[in-house]
Amino acid sequence: MNFEKSFMGFMFIGAHVKNGHINFGLAKGISDYEDFKKKALECARAIIENNLFELK
Repeated sequence: MNFEKSFMGFMFIGAHVKNGHINFGLAKGISDYEDFKKKALECARAIIENNLFELK
C-alpha cells in the first residue's frame, strides 16, 4: 500500500500488484499515520477479497 502524490499535488492511496497498479482514489481524511493504516487495511482487504493480486 502506498500513499502517493500526483504531479498536480493530489494525494492518493495505491497498491502495486504482480503486473500493475491499483489506484484506490483520493486520500481524503488522511491526516496522520493512524488514518493511513486504517485506509490501507481497507484497501488490502479489498485486494484479498477480490483476488486482485494480479490484474487481468
